[in-house]
Amino acid sequence: MRETRSAPCRASQTSSLLDVVRQATGSAHRALEARLDLNDGSWTAERYVAFLRATLSVIQPLEDTITRQLQLVDRTAVGDRASERLTHDLERLAASASVQPAALAPSIDTPAQAFGAAYVLRGSLLGGQIIARTLEDRLHLDRACFTYLRPDGTPAGEAWRAFTARLNDFGRSASIADWDDAASTARAMFRAFDAAFTDEDFA
Repeated sequence: MRETRSAPCRASQTSSLLDVVRQATGSAHRALEARLDLNDGSWTAERYVAFLRATLSVIQPLEDTITRQLQLVDRTAVGDRASERLTHDLERLAASASVQPAALAPSIDTPAQAFGAAYVLRGSLLGGQIIARTLEDRLHLDRACFTYLRPDGTPAGEAWRAFTARLNDFGRSASIADWDDAASTARAMFRAFDAAFTDEDFA
């Protein structure tokens, strides 16, 4: 059943799709940042493992579908093998990478929904740089345990700017329904992460 929409549609002729998705997810984004707070002293190696497992449970069932849908409107879209990096990091930490798909992971059936999901996944790697740097220093973990948060290749900021440019290019020719779907899927992704963290006892 489709989610009841709560006015994430085009606010004005001058709004970009990025602006609309960012506004629609603002409160969820702030809540997740508070949950991932690095200043409360609760991060341990075990908590980092729970973070990785929860993240894998959301990403693993979705990433191939997201890439396929994005390629329908952008043939240059390249899939981010985040699940492989997450599995690698868990194995480096001697932790199990066998997870159940997140129960609240949204369906990705259209390019608009794929853009909404990718907005959350690509954006999370910006803050991931800080998490990786802090935990590497604080917990004295090997740098090789942070390939998910610090992927090789294009720097995170540059990759984010390239993605948001494609997001806005899509938005210029997309329908209002597409804008709504992108925003609602992004919100659903935040809910999926929140539930997955709870399932993995990530306090």
